[in-house]
Amino acid sequence: MYNSKLLLVKLMAEGSVLTAQFTYQPGYPGAKQTITFDASASHDPYGNITYYQWDLGDGSYVNTTQRTVTHSYDESGNYNVGLTVTGSNVDMSSITREITVPRSAPPIMIWSRTFGVQGDDRANSLAHTSDGGYILAGSSRYYIDESRHFGARLVKTDANGNMQWQRTIGGKRFDEAHYAMHTSDGGYIIAGSTGSYGAGSDDFWLVKTDAEGIEQWNRTFGGEYADIASSVRQTSDGGYIMAGRTESYGAGFDDFWLVKTDPEGTEQWNRTFGGDSIDSLYSFQQTIDGGYILCGDTRSFGTGSSDFWLVKTDNNGIELWNRTFGGANYDRAYSVQHTSDGGYILTGMTRSFSANHFDFLLVKTDSNGTEQWNRTIVGPNEDNSPHSILQSPGGGYIIAGKTGSPGTESYDMWLVMTDQDGYVQWETTFGGTGHDVARSVLLAPDGGLVVAGDKDTCSDQGTDFWLVKLVGIPSEPEGGDALADGEPLQTPGVPGFGAVVAVMGLLVWVGLAGRRL
Repeated sequence: MYNSKLLLVKLMAEGSVLTAQFTYQPGYPGAKQTITFDASASHDPYGNITYYQWDLGDGSYVNTTQRTVTHSYDESGNYNVGLTVTGSNVDMSSITREITVPRSAPPIMIWSRTFGVQGDDRANSLAHTSDGGYILAGSSRYYIDESRHFGARLVKTDANGNMQWQRTIGGKRFDEAHYAMHTSDGGYIIAGSTGSYGAGSDDFWLVKTDAEGIEQWNRTFGGEYADIASSVRQTSDGGYIMAGRTESYGAGFDDFWLVKTDPEGTEQWNRTFGGDSIDSLYSFQQTIDGGYILCGDTRSFGTGSSDFWLVKTDNNGIELWNRTFGGANYDRAYSVQHTSDGGYILTGMTRSFSANHFDFLLVKTDSNGTEQWNRTIVGPNEDNSPHSILQSPGGGYIIAGKTGSPGTESYDMWLVMTDQDGYVQWETTFGGTGHDVARSVLLAPDGGLVVAGDKDTCSDQGTDFWLVKLVGIPSEPEGGDALADGEPLQTPGVPGFGAVVAVMGLLVWVGLAGRRL
């Protein structure tokens, strides 16, 4: 027994050593961006660390008694950052980490707008309008005869985010707009869910308004259970196509659901996709061949408890193929976009490949849905969830979502920019002490970004619609001088699908017929 005690003491002593360690924020710093290096993770088992010596990798050195230092790099590249700590016994420990500084720096916020009524207002979507402004759609809490209700809410702004009008549409139960867009007649079409009307606990809800947001008609679609529309598009015949999930129809508890209507909202056909378990749709797009691409998560197919699920249909909603992506754990796709090379980009959250509770996952496919690559983007906190993705004019991707910690109400809007291969170029967060989240991101006509989501008012009024405008820091393209204004840049992809031009030093995508998107 005596020898066992001696052995235990010896092992404990050998395991207690001075250790140098550091972290840095932001995790993906840009050139000329301030980086904070933090040595708080360093450990001295015999007392306090007395000295920190930093070699910042670009010829800069800092010797200090403080745990944190700040620094910025003039140029992009890889830098070997070294830290040597001196312990209370005058012993030393060192560590070196490679820091990658991309060419791009994060954009800066130039304005921020909030729109609230009585509390718990949530913006689910953002779209361009023909006058250069924006239309936001979501839900709003309001009261009728002291009873609380939730209605669909529309907010129309000008190009600078100033509100021009707002409308609340709904009945006496829970009604929510999940997506709104401008229609060919100058009005708006809204898709969402309604508990006030229809046959079930929730039904697909299609609402048509005029140019001022005044309701012209509304239609419901569904059965006796919950059926929720995520998005809507106007089709070439003047009708509408909605996508969402259904509990009332299909093979399983939850299935993907497509509903096609004529211009007056009368159903023409509907299609379900799924297996015998839960398959939930969150995003869809029209494709250049006239069909549709759908994404969400599946528990009926794939290898994990939940996988990304991508489904391609023709223009009549007939399935052409489907693909699953994911690991052994939980993965859910929230957004899909057609890419300029004819393929698709998906983003969602992953636990299978996460270093945290959840992280962002990007999956790039070719035109047949075959995976080309995937990337996990590790967030600054434990819980990281993307909601929207778009392809940038330069071929990279911009993802909007949130980052925070499970079990808390503290979340920030998180934006990430990658290159065309999915490697992070910059990331940035915005928010306060409450629950702030980005749900939709668009390219502005001037080359900036416009982001919509929710902002916590940090009061008993809950959250407000939040609209933010960001402008980038122009940088020279790889391998040459900056493009002159109006100079075209050849882009890969579908012939005649569009081009990229430089406008005021920023790259802007120009679509068919010269329409700037």
